[in-house]
Amino acid sequence: MQNCNGHHNHGGSVPHYPVPRRRQAVCPLVPVPLILLSPPDHRRPPPSIPHRRGVEDSEEAGGVHVPSGGELRTVTLPDAMLSYFDPADGELRTVTVAELTAGKKVILFAVPGAFTPTCSQKHLPGFMEKAGELKAKGVDTVACVSVNDAFVMKAWKELLGLADGSGVLLLSDGNLELTRALGVEMDLSDKPIGLGVRSRRYALLAEDGVVKVLNLEEDDAFTTSSAEEMLRLACSDAVAAERAITCGFCGLHAVAVAQVGDAKRLACSDPVAGTRFLGTYWGTVSTAFCAEIVESADAYLLAGPIFNDYSSVGYSILLRKDKAVVVQPDRVTVGNGPTFGCAMMRDFLSVLAKRVRPNTTAYDNYRRIFVPGGQPPECEAGEPLRVNVLFKHIQRMLSGGSSVIAETGDSWFNYQKLRLPDGCGYEFQMQYGSMGWSVGALLGYAQGAPDKRVIACIGDGSFQVTAQDVSTMLRCEQRSIIFLINNGGYTIEVEIHDGPYNVIKNWDYTGLVDAIHNG
Repeated sequence: MQNCNGHHNHGGSVPHYPVPRRRQAVCPLVPVPLILLSPPDHRRPPPSIPHRRGVEDSEEAGGVHVPSGGELRTVTLPDAMLSYFDPADGELRTVTVAELTAGKKVILFAVPGAFTPTCSQKHLPGFMEKAGELKAKGVDTVACVSVNDAFVMKAWKELLGLADGSGVLLLSDGNLELTRALGVEMDLSDKPIGLGVRSRRYALLAEDGVVKVLNLEEDDAFTTSSAEEMLRLACSDAVAAERAITCGFCGLHAVAVAQVGDAKRLACSDPVAGTRFLGTYWGTVSTAFCAEIVESADAYLLAGPIFNDYSSVGYSILLRKDKAVVVQPDRVTVGNGPTFGCAMMRDFLSVLAKRVRPNTTAYDNYRRIFVPGGQPPECEAGEPLRVNVLFKHIQRMLSGGSSVIAETGDSWFNYQKLRLPDGCGYEFQMQYGSMGWSVGALLGYAQGAPDKRVIACIGDGSFQVTAQDVSTMLRCEQRSIIFLINNGGYTIEVEIHDGPYNVIKNWDYTGLVDAIHNG
């Protein structure tokens, strides 16, 4: 990679990235700005550049005001009218979301339909069971919302034996006011059971109308919106703070947002936040259709990027420097122009969030070309386990009480496809690509976070480098899970420099663990 002075740069103090020829997008797109998130590099010292404060509305500053300080915007629930039968007198009442949440800590969870199996057997009963514990955690109101009329909700309540003082309020969103305001409606008109337009399954935690957490389920999943998960998050200040900061970074507008490989778990994709999440932008291995939108944008806001051969997948990213605003922890660089020091990332992004205008074009184009990924076929009897089937099962194992560790190589790319529930940790060693790091990282992570079930995916070559750490895991009675991907050697090295030294001895891995455990 060459910087603007023509010198090669492999991770110097100021990041540069290649400017290759443009490639054609999959289909004609209207290019618009977007935000690309990456974890900031706090190791670098600030460069020796002139410090300039308070740049206001100048052409070279891109028309952005950068003062010292600033506050993150809040994410407020949209107002909508809901209805219910008052348990006190049996009369039909209405309540607005504003009235329901004003001055209170509230959990709202939505189900696709009353009387449906998952909603009746798991989702609502779970909150009925945990209502008392949620109240003890400071939650004032727990309410279930469904696109059904109030009479259906009343009949459902009676069928399930939900007592008036049970602590769960059933609310009708029969006109889809709240559902459409949140952007979580789904059209099931093509289904033979005749559900029509309903709400996606979700659960959110709000304080005084301000959303702290929103767990939106994908497709038919029921994982992150459960009562158990919301109970865990009810007093989690760290999770709430991380979500608020991330939403502030995203501008709280309808600007398209993507993340790079090592920023997984940072991006905020909640519809209530107003952001539009495209997926992972990672060169040639980007999420489907993400690269086409990113690379055709008029401009990019890059928050904390580090561009090297790993993070760009062999410099396969196709971004233009003159279209980028690069935001580092202590400075902002605008295109090929000036760098402004003493502009802290948090301050810059917080103020920018208040000035960005809504622009849905990039996300609209993404939705126009997006095709959902299919499910891998099940393994036949006697067929060796395939990687795509393995990771389908790993996805189902994840919850807010788990963490995942991805080893260098094959595991990188497979773990990037996982959807992480709120609270699920993710460790991904990008900047050095050190094979074997994950075994020791697994040991340390599990010891430091005993409340987490750590799931690691490690290749055979990497595992052989530091396999002895399994002995300490056993001695400390850790409950981690290692999925060992047996590729028969250092397969990532084959792509860089092939040779017989990349082939390794195939161990009896379960026998090794038995020997270490020794009864």
